[in-house]
Amino acid sequence: MIIYQFYNANVLSSLLNEEYNNIRNLKDLLESGLKVGVEDMLFNKDYFKRTTDRIPLELYNKKIVRNKQNNFFDAEFGMSLVKRGGYAFHVDTSAAYRIMRRTFSEREICEVNAVTLFPPQYVGAVAKKGSQYKEYIAIGVSKMLESGLMNRIKSIWDSRKPPCVKMRYSSIISVNIREFSMALLFLMCGFTIAIIILLCEIYTIKIKREKRSKIKFYRRKLPSEQFKMYKTKRIKKNRVLCLDQRTV
Repeated sequence: MIIYQFYNANVLSSLLNEEYNNIRNLKDLLESGLKVGVEDMLFNKDYFKRTTDRIPLELYNKKIVRNKQNNFFDAEFGMSLVKRGGYAFHVDTSAAYRIMRRTFSEREICEVNAVTLFPPQYVGAVAKKGSQYKEYIAIGVSKMLESGLMNRIKSIWDSRKPPCVKMRYSSIISVNIREFSMALLFLMCGFTIAIIILLCEIYTIKIKREKRSKIKFYRRKLPSEQFKMYKTKRIKKNRVLCLDQRTV
């Protein structure tokens, strides 16, 4: 009962714990066994041609372009590979999140992890140095931020990531043999010990039955006086054997 409660709690806690995410940057992605693809866009190809960063170049040469095969796909096909698992695909978030909302399940959305390939690009309005329009541009951008117009435009052009609803009871969770392998080992040991004890009991019962059958046989065949003599001789023989064992 104690072993059952222990392994029941162990399996339950292992299922409720969060899975550890070991891919947090490009270096982890490069050292992992995942296949990598890139959205077929001109600015993506131009980035790999012009960048001097070592890790993106290694990622490009080792996983994106291999054996004269370029892993440049459109967004729909690339996200379908991500949905199957074991694949990393570089794509614009606005396109990726829109496809995820339409095709991914709740569990698959929660399992998706994002890693940044491009460094953040900061843009701004261009104006001549000392221009009189500099103040007007700053005031206009501030008013757009205060009124929420910038967030409105961003929500239209940039899709948000679908929410991760972690409802474990709504999906099937598989339990590996690793979680309860020790319980099976204890169970097999218990079966083995029980079989050994059963064989010993059968052997002892068989010996007792043979002795009883011999006694019944001699009781029928021999007269009462001879049977008593046989019984006393048998007792004396046992005593002699006991004495011999003690002396040894």
